[in-house]
Amino acid sequence: MSEETVYPWEIDDFDALVGRRIKALRTACGMSQTALVDELAQRGLNLPQQTIVRIEQGARSLKFSEATAFASALRVPLEVLQAQDSEASDSWINEHVAFSAFQEAVKDAVASIKGAEEKMKAWSEASEEHGREIGLHVFGWIPSTDDDERLKDADRKHRLRLEERRTLLDNLWNAANFAEPPSEERWP
Repeated sequence: MSEETVYPWEIDDFDALVGRRIKALRTACGMSQTALVDELAQRGLNLPQQTIVRIEQGARSLKFSEATAFASALRVPLEVLQAQDSEASDSWINEHVAFSAFQEAVKDAVASIKGAEEKMKAWSEASEEHGREIGLHVFGWIPSTDDDERLKDADRKHRLRLEERRTLLDNLWNAANFAEPPSEERWP
């Protein structure tokens, strides 16, 4: 038995289905409506943000040329926008959401490490410049060559740990940037 073909014009509220998918994909990409307007403009489709709102609400139909521009801007195959199998489409969108969340988490971690690196550099410069004063005033140490060595040793250990963490996060960041989004092969 062959499955009966269902055409888009036979689906109740097809425009609403497409609009929901566009909104879900836009959100999954971490893209605002304004950013989507910009992406569409780069592809030769100039729509105001209010039109995006109406499309996402299903209040406005898409022309085929507009649908292809939306798919391109959202970096998905055109079939995702109008897939009859809602479950498969939702699964693909969920994979896209997870992939985007992973990239965002790695980006945040890299930014955090870079911020810590800047603080570490500032602390290192301050400790080198004012090591004896810091020892005297904060810790009540009597300045000696041992104190200088302890500060330098602590600084070296902190720099090494920071560099290891940064290398790990750089590797994760590179993997996230060069990773392929979920495969399009799942679409017939």
